[in-house]
Amino acid sequence: MSLLTDYRASASPTVLANITNASIGAFNDQDRAILIQLIIDDVVAARNGQGRIASKDIALALGAIKSLGRLESGSRVVASEKNLSHFLDIAKDLSSNAEASKQAMRCIANAILLVPAGRETLVDLDGDEFCTRVYINEASSPEFIFLASRLLFFMAHTDGSFISRVVRQHRLPNLLAQQIESLGQSDAPFAKDALTDILKLHFSAVAKYSRLVGHESGPGLVLGEYWDDVFEPTASPLIKLLHTLSSSPSNPITGNLTYAIHALLNVPVAPFAHLWFPQSPKPSRSSSSGTQSPRPSLDKNGSPLEAHGSGSGSGNGSPLSRALNLLNRRSSPGRKSPPLPTGDSAIRALSILQNLLALHLPGNCDPDDAGVRAAAKSKGVSLDEVGAPIAALVTRLAAGDDGARTRMAAVVLPPDMDRSSPLEKKDDFLGRCIRLMTSVYYPTLKDAIGELLFVLCGSDVYFGWGFRRKSVAGDLGCKGYESLRFGALDWAPLRQKIRNPVDGLHILLLPPPDSRHILIISFAFSFCFVHLLIVISQSFRQALSAAIGYGNAAGHLYNKGIMAPPPASSGGDDINPITGTREAPSGPSLSEMTDEEKQREAEKLFVLFDRMERMGMAKNPIREAFQSGKFENLPKKGDDSD
Repeated sequence: MSLLTDYRASASPTVLANITNASIGAFNDQDRAILIQLIIDDVVAARNGQGRIASKDIALALGAIKSLGRLESGSRVVASEKNLSHFLDIAKDLSSNAEASKQAMRCIANAILLVPAGRETLVDLDGDEFCTRVYINEASSPEFIFLASRLLFFMAHTDGSFISRVVRQHRLPNLLAQQIESLGQSDAPFAKDALTDILKLHFSAVAKYSRLVGHESGPGLVLGEYWDDVFEPTASPLIKLLHTLSSSPSNPITGNLTYAIHALLNVPVAPFAHLWFPQSPKPSRSSSSGTQSPRPSLDKNGSPLEAHGSGSGSGNGSPLSRALNLLNRRSSPGRKSPPLPTGDSAIRALSILQNLLALHLPGNCDPDDAGVRAAAKSKGVSLDEVGAPIAALVTRLAAGDDGARTRMAAVVLPPDMDRSSPLEKKDDFLGRCIRLMTSVYYPTLKDAIGELLFVLCGSDVYFGWGFRRKSVAGDLGCKGYESLRFGALDWAPLRQKIRNPVDGLHILLLPPPDSRHILIISFAFSFCFVHLLIVISQSFRQALSAAIGYGNAAGHLYNKGIMAPPPASSGGDDINPITGTREAPSGPSLSEMTDEEKQREAEKLFVLFDRMERMGMAKNPIREAFQSGKFENLPKKGDDSD
């Protein structure tokens, strides 16, 4: 007798338990779909005081549906609009039957995972409003937060205006900030799982929302490289996670720290320097760098007004709106704010990266060695996937703040670095980085490490009239182009129209008083720009080459399109420009050698020339000179010269 037949005969707890514990292959697709629909109908009837299932067994019946929905054939039944509506109604009943509510949320999550079309259906049913209520409800356990975050994560991957609605009207960034702050300090069951899914949701929401705003603002924006002020509340708790989540030399990146690093890659550095680096002053700014989004209209209480067609449940008088009003008052400036991050994020991130490479690339081993790769694989670690994000974060911090770059460069490239041995063979962080730059099996980490060293060396100049760290105008002046910058023109008519007469870009946009001016200015700035490209290319090459040697830097420079010959060693400089190592002191010069020393050196040369001739590599130049009679014309020692 099959379980389908058993259930038709009796919907007892024993039969429901047998269905829950049945193997995944115990049903064919047709029987699975029929059985799921039968149980759903009985659960709906039981909620109305009818049917064959007792109210106390609803959670058990939903557990059976969850088990049956592990295959797509079962999830398709759950993901229908009618059934999703039933499950959503059960999930909303948090207070009277919390266990049934959690089981219903799990059934929905499994269904929309396997049936993507169900995500759109859940959005149409205002599933985001329910999840927002779970966030706002102070009685919600971490398990509820975990399930609500997972549902929002799936819904965030839908097309359309969902992400705009949940961010603008439901104030998702504020809700996420509060949950990150709370769960990051909690040891309660499911707290870590909830934080994991919230961090995933944050990353997806920032990407999707910024993408939507980017399309509105214009083309040419790259996903993942822009930020919107609406997510500003999450910056502080996210940065704090970098310092509070566990990281040790034996386990540098584990659990939620991985997802926190991913989320932090979206947080800009300069606008939040006072959070990244507490020693930095808080900038006075009106907005963060990045794409600016339109803000929802607010009523007198600060509640978002319902936009036309935005869906039900978000109006001024809705329970959700009143709850958001309460949340807004709780998070008002008059209330005590959570403490800000206190550690140096640059050094913290660099320390995590150092420990990660030291753990998986011990000693001075080759990263591509089969044993090294096998050891990482046995631990379930993909160094290319785990290492690249933290390397990218360190690079962003260095590129975004001069002080952070200086502090990290002092650790990675100290001025008193030991250069007596090849840098790529050293048993330290720099040696591991250089060896990774030639790796074949870690392409993503290889590029990230190369870019990190590139930035730490100060090679992040920007195209324009001013460098980040030095003035291009001043450089061109030193090169003898002072007359090209100002010339002998009468700039008085133009000074009245622009604030800075040196800014050629603005000058060219204004109608000149004389056509002669525009021709000379165009030629001058074209000439300067070409020279600027040359200066930038040389600066890129020289900075990295001087630090680690041209031989170690050449591959990364080539990948960046910077192709130039190796630098020549400057006079008095004992650093080999190719290897980056300190050259051993040479012997005495020829004029300082005694006759005996000269004779010994000559004998060595004779032996070397003789060996080369016997090997067929070259003819002995001494023998050729002797046979040609050149030695006969040399004056003998002691002869008087004319």
